[in-house]
Amino acid sequence: MISQLVCESVGIRGIARVLNIGINTVLRRIVAIAGSISKPSIPVDLPSVQIDELWTYIGRKDNEYWLAYALDKTTGNVINFIIGKRTK
Repeated sequence: MISQLVCESVGIRGIARVLNIGINTVLRRIVAIAGSISKPSIPVDLPSVQIDELWTYIGRKDNEYWLAYALDKTTGNVINFIIGKRTK
């Protein structure tokens, strides 16, 4: 249920309230779900790729994290992604 609520853009506190569980429990479960996600294999014969990035922070604005991802322009499928500090 947490995965579905995250996909619907429900916040951490909202998920905790709806499911009647603690905020830390929600965070632990999201981290566990994220750890089970595997990167897709990268096809080498793509005619067109679109790359974009997203910036966010955790806790404080000086604690920046980036999400960079590549999409197959024809199908819209995610080819590859990386999450972490900008230097990564």
